[in-house]
Amino acid sequence: ADPFAKVKVLIQELIERLLQEAANEANHKGWCDKAMSDAKQRRDYAAEEIQTLNAEMAKLEARLDSLKEDLATLEKEIGELKDSRQQAEEEREAESAENKKTVEEATTGLDALNMCIDLLDKF
Repeated sequence: ADPFAKVKVLIQELIERLLQEAANEANHKGWCDKAMSDAKQRRDYAAEEIQTLNAEMAKLEARLDSLKEDLATLEKEIGELKDSRQQAEEEREAESAENKKTVEEATTGLDALNMCIDLLDKF
């Protein structure tokens, strides 16, 4: 028997084991590369979604500020309208009282005229 046969078998087994480890490592590297690519893609998608949501939030905050300004303006205008209405009601009440007084005076004057006419008719 060949004295190097045992050494050759050991070397052959070592080569086969190293080739198997290299193949396993290549498979693991491929899996890692795919997992890394997927993770980067998810990260990029999430970053884009965050950017979109931040832009939408900025728009909504601007709209909120605008609506707050509109609300303040409308509240001020409502106050002014209430004041105007109250003033108009007070003026109307004053005019109504004056008109009532005028009607009473006219009615009294009419009664006096009717009495005068009755007196003149009797003569």
